[in-house]
Amino acid sequence: MLIRSSLALLFLVLLVVAVLLSSFRDSLHEPLQLGAQADVFEVRQGDGLIRVLNTLESQDIIDS
Repeated sequence: MLIRSSLALLFLVLLVVAVLLSSFRDSLHEPLQLGAQADVFEVRQGDGLIRVLNTLESQDIIDS
């Protein structure tokens, strides 16, 4: 009985992970919607991914 519930839980977790990965992958292939205003966002050498994402979010270019 314990093995069945463990397998069911494992299957559920794998299903959730697969859905999340699929959603994440799809969002990477969508074009970035910048609206009517065409601003230039400069990424300086040495800027890390987290810094770039935080800056884009603080300027309301991306949601999160």
